[in-house]
Amino acid sequence: MILQIISLGRLHPILVHLPIGILVLALLTELYSRKKDSVTEDSIITFTLAIAAVSTVLSVASGWLLGEDGGYDETLLFKHRWMAVGLAIGSILLYLLKKYPKAWSKNVYLPLFVVVIILLGLTGHYGGSMT
Repeated sequence: MILQIISLGRLHPILVHLPIGILVLALLTELYSRKKDSVTEDSIITFTLAIAAVSTVLSVASGWLLGEDGGYDETLLFKHRWMAVGLAIGSILLYLLKKYPKAWSKNVYLPLFVVVIILLGLTGHYGGSMT
């Protein structure tokens, strides 16, 4: 049973590409929609961020399981894992800030988006370095 769960980690190379594309798409849509105020575009961005959050969590979970197989540089694995956890938390926070906006959240949302994209790049860099 445990070996079957750990073998789900082999899905990581497939799952890891979903949050990359979805988060970049969400950012581009967000930047495009800044020129006009549209409820429809806000709904699309919120939906996109929800999918990004779910796919990021699935990618992190599968990657964590893949790392349990061993054979990876421990320092790179450590950095990759914890940056990925930060990325997942950031993705979830982005969704929540977009879904439930408060007056202060507009000041946090875009800078958080920039941090998430930077984490996405760094996480991908360390993951690529391991392979």
